[in-house]
Amino acid sequence: MRNMTQLKSYSVRSSRRRGHGRKGIALIWMAIFLVLIISIVGLATDAAFVALTAHQLQNAADAASLGGAVWVRVDLVEAHNAAIDLAFANKAAGDPVRLTPNPNNEPTGDVVIGRYNSTDDTFVATLTGANAVKAVARRTEKSLGGPLELLFGRVIPLLFGADAATASLTRDAIAQFLIPQEDWSQTTFRLDGREHLRRVQVTETRVSAYSVLVGGAS
Repeated sequence: MRNMTQLKSYSVRSSRRRGHGRKGIALIWMAIFLVLIISIVGLATDAAFVALTAHQLQNAADAASLGGAVWVRVDLVEAHNAAIDLAFANKAAGDPVRLTPNPNNEPTGDVVIGRYNSTDDTFVATLTGANAVKAVARRTEKSLGGPLELLFGRVIPLLFGADAATASLTRDAIAQFLIPQEDWSQTTFRLDGREHLRRVQVTETRVSAYSVLVGGAS
């Protein structure tokens, strides 16, 4: 009789241990799936954030190059400064887009004055016979705004490494002064901000208005 009682008691204890073991494994799997779901949602959110910021940087580059082109035939210093001011009037990821001044007109700078040849689609940095301005909007380690801080990568960097916390983005545009006319409001510009060139009719004499023409300032 005692043996039967002991056997039943052992069976109950064994069943309880197995039950606790199953619950523990279930909790582990739930935690794993939860982390995966959060990771997928976070990565999707960051991907959308990066795409939006890239679009905003492109707007800023478009506006800056066009603003500089307004002055490129008249005053090269003003063309350089206008490009920087117009970029700053635009925002990317909630912050003003900051272009690094390029007083020596280095070809790799954020603001480059030069000559654009539409025949062979080339741009050469030069202060002689300049007819175009190139603007490069960046969110990188060396840019004034720094790299783009990601929303999810900043929260859980251990899953993807330290580099996952930031992203580097660069967008550029070249605006060419095409047809100088007596009527300043009818001057035509060619804007190369993407895969093709497009003409933009300027209807405002104020430099600050050109960011609106290319959909930039907010």
